[in-house]
Amino acid sequence: MHRVLLSIAAGLALLGTALAQDYPTKPITLISPFAQGASSDIMARQLADGLAVALGQKVSIKNVPGKSGVLGVSEAAKSEADGNTLVLSGDAALTTATVLYESVPYDPETDFEPISRIASAPNAILAAVASPHKSLADLVRAAKDKPGQLKLAHAGIGFSGHVGIELLKQKSGINVEVVVITALPELQKAVAEGTVDAAFMTIPLAATQVKEGKVRAIAVTGPVRTPALADVPTFAEAGIAGYDASAWFALLAPKGTPQPVITRLHGELVKILARPEVQQSLSGLGFVLIAGSPEELKDNIKLRRSEAALLFKDVARVK
Repeated sequence: MHRVLLSIAAGLALLGTALAQDYPTKPITLISPFAQGASSDIMARQLADGLAVALGQKVSIKNVPGKSGVLGVSEAAKSEADGNTLVLSGDAALTTATVLYESVPYDPETDFEPISRIASAPNAILAAVASPHKSLADLVRAAKDKPGQLKLAHAGIGFSGHVGIELLKQKSGINVEVVVITALPELQKAVAEGTVDAAFMTIPLAATQVKEGKVRAIAVTGPVRTPALADVPTFAEAGIAGYDASAWFALLAPKGTPQPVITRLHGELVKILARPEVQQSLSGLGFVLIAGSPEELKDNIKLRRSEAALLFKDVARVK
């Protein structure tokens, strides 16, 4: 019996190896739950180009933006589990959205095969160049002097900017009006013109605005300074310890995708992210590359969901 079991195991291992070597046999679709041209969508296209070369098959991008990425991730969850449909999801659709929306048609912990976290991107707090808020301390002081009057904006329900504002409220004890502006040009305009007192934007977006002289960055939300805004202090440096509101992005496949295919995709991604030209390009956009394991991604999803449940426990769910 022992020999029979060993023989079966060896046969399955050979079958898995053959499957990974033969994969893919047809073009792949990579779902991007972001608007075309967004920095995260640019990342998706670079990954698609790298995978196409590595796998010898065309990898097409399908943009399905909306509802904090939930629409695109939902489509991926319903796709065939053959390795021919993948999704580059932001953390919002996998974590905070499942806490903040009344209904999300998938379970990120059971409906997907994790492949790898790809990169993270901290946020920056931006204010108008003419704003009196020159630092995070200025902003917090003004908010305490005028409870409920300051307006802080973010780009969408569940995104890292939303998390950042709630964390700031919690850790500094301030009361502010939270404004949601999902159209990025309108969010950028609102900050530059002072319609809102400050806004949270991911570094890839924020750095461009700062370099163009339209706004000032007063703090970054990651644990360390970012090269894209090297002279801007972190929250810890500005006096608020234990604060991190960074977005991250990960590649996943529908549940049931064969494990040898997941293993091959992970291996190819690690190689792609190690290429100097990819590192230079994505770092230039403000991303911090990760290239984590499937297990690390799985653990991160679970952890961030539990953190979101605590952070937003008193927030009403959105339809």
